Amino acid sequence: MAQSQVLEGTFDEVSAQLLDRAEELRAYGRLRLIVVPDQASQPDYDSVLAELFAAADNLVAEPGKPHSDPHEAQVSRLIAEKFRKQGLDV
Repeated sequence: MAQSQVLEGTFDEVSAQLLDRAEELRAYGRLRLIVVPDQASQPDYDSVLAELFAAADNLVAEPGKPHSDPHEAQVSRLIAEKFRKQGLDV
């Protein structure tokens, strides 16, 4: 069984490779073409992440509804206590 191969380059470069190796590649039976966008058009993930963190810093915490079930209230207090012990502001 033939191993997978990767042909990479511009459209013209890949086209030339396909033409040059047509008989060899025909033996595979199936080909998969994956079009990769230009590196310049991809988002800058550092700036996107910085924007997300800035938006998260501006979120205002709103208290939830009071628990009508005493067991839910107790569990809620226990969870809050656990996170406070871990140094989180709850």
